Amino acid sequence: MGFMGFTLAKDLAENAASIALSMGDSEDAVLIPDSGDQVLVRAGSRAYRERMETKGVFMIPVELRTLVNGVEKQALFCVCTK
Repeated sequence: MGFMGFTLAKDLAENAASIALSMGDSEDAVLIPDSGDQVLVRAGSRAYRERMETKGVFMIPVELRTLVNGVEKQALFCVCTK
């Protein structure tokens, strides 16, 4: 799974997809298990904005499925190093 020239490792991509499905429109960062402390944030969320303002945070944007109010939709998320 990748976006803009970056590709996530298969296990990281699967974990991120699983987390995104349950995140909905969450404003928080969620730790991705077995990822070396990487987190998943929804684009535009409070956690996303905090990371955009912090130097040294590497963010890989990915489109993933999530549920919002019981409706499945594609949304932009970022896998972040912090």
